[in-house]
Amino acid sequence: MQTEFQVSGSRTKLYSANAHSKNTSATPPPKISKLINLLKAPSISSEEEIILLNSFILENKDQKKFKQQYFRIVFYHILEHRLCQTEWMNKASYQHTLLCFQCVRLLARESSLLVNRNLNC
Repeated sequence: MQTEFQVSGSRTKLYSANAHSKNTSATPPPKISKLINLLKAPSISSEEEIILLNSFILENKDQKKFKQQYFRIVFYHILEHRLCQTEWMNKASYQHTLLCFQCVRLLARESSLLVNRNLNC
């Protein structure tokens, strides 16, 4: 099932087996909206992105369920625009790379985020 989620004027297509679950289309908090916009940019190193990733980890470290669609967007943007980009991986700081992996580990607790999807890797 395909759903769309709009973030700052651009559409991101998402695939979800749980598209009709409660709270899946909630509006992302401002910090997460900013993080999503930064993750879409081809920036190699952004101090603001590092701060937001670290904040995201600290704020969600005890959470086990990530049903809102914006968590799916963060998850796939980290994978597609950071960890699957060779140029980014070669130039990003160790800290930035580690924070991206920590976010993926944290978000992977939600099994619905691991639905088969064609990544641009």
